[in-house]
Amino acid sequence: LNEMIKACKEFEGRHDFSNFSKQEKDNEKTIRDIMLASLRLNGDFLIFDFKSRAFLRQQIRRMVAKIFEIGLEIIAFEEFLDLFNPSKTYSYQPANPLGLILWDINYGKKIQFIIDTKSQERMNKFFLQQEIKFSTKQKLFSLMQRNNISEKGL
Repeated sequence: LNEMIKACKEFEGRHDFSNFSKQEKDNEKTIRDIMLASLRLNGDFLIFDFKSRAFLRQQIRRMVAKIFEIGLEIIAFEEFLDLFNPSKTYSYQPANPLGLILWDINYGKKIQFIIDTKSQERMNKFFLQQEIKFSTKQKLFSLMQRNNISEKGL
């Protein structure tokens, strides 16, 4: 976990993130300023926090993918640092978006959002349905795993 946290800190500041984004246009500006890049453990979850005025396409998913690779010892820290060199090009898959949550956007004081209560009710109903659905699936998968293990005599 310490190496992963250390890798997160490397993202802070101004960098060329071309190797941490989906390559689309030759003239796309890939310099970004990251004000905050942190990682913490919360129970069974790794919580990543990234703060910037703008991100590139797939930037967060690709950053997280490489942090995971460091944690799993798939790549060395020096290999990770090479990704900040825009003269080299690397191709790899971004992290799975499952579990990725855009938690907050700050537009300053110029834009004020009004909460639509009907939409909020629909959202809460949807999340409750998802919670029930996935909780049930999790329980079924756990039961299937236990039965499979006990049938094999393990």
